[in-house]
Amino acid sequence: MTGSAASVMPRVRVQTGGHVSSRAAEYARERVLALSRDCPGPVPYARVRLSRSADPAEPALAQVNLDVAGTGVRAQAAAPTFTEAVDLVHERLRERLSNLARIARIGRIRPAEPLASARNPELPAEEPRVVRHKTYAPERLAPEEAAFDMELLDYDFFLFRDATTDRDAVVFRDPAGLPRLIRIRPDRDVPAPFPVVGASAPRLTTAEAVERLAATGARFVFFVDAASGRGHVVYRRYDGRYGLISPAR
Repeated sequence: MTGSAASVMPRVRVQTGGHVSSRAAEYARERVLALSRDCPGPVPYARVRLSRSADPAEPALAQVNLDVAGTGVRAQAAAPTFTEAVDLVHERLRERLSNLARIARIGRIRPAEPLASARNPELPAEEPRVVRHKTYAPERLAPEEAAFDMELLDYDFFLFRDATTDRDAVVFRDPAGLPRLIRIRPDRDVPAPFPVVGASAPRLTTAEAVERLAATGARFVFFVDAASGRGHVVYRRYDGRYGLISPAR
């Protein structure tokens, strides 16, 4: 890769939450600006979030989102200090940008659809809380494309419309870091590029899905929404609370 495409420095927005020093914020900004010089395309905008996580062993959380010529690239990391967290994010982004450049050379890049977000009213303190609701555009993807987007965006899972079945599905990383697929109804006769979870997605309300997530300790729960019949996901956030992802209407 060369930095010729990124001749214009991006506008870097740094957001902080909790006790984050100005020195940490400036260090993150400098690292992102340095990274943008080697991007495979122009980077008009970058967003950095520095906040405190719920894990006392790794309380510093850094997240960076880049817009690389219309394609979203994301990484996040938790570490004992913000310097370490930012350095981890920097290395992960370098790897993703290298993959992005390689794929761009063979013409397979398509702009990633942004997730629209809406804050939900907080539930009573004694109940599990869904504090963020995201919707995704119902673009049909092959599972391989969804797995690529998951990697590029540094997600643990990715909800999408499976082009093979024309139904909602989730691709995720197993404990070994390998991709696996969850379909609403698994069918051994339908081809898949990686292993498919054998059980069907449960039909639940959002409240029931949150209860299941809290009870099982899983990273996320993929379920069929009882009202809409579409695939939704509730997931654990770094702050210990929960988020919801659903298809855009």
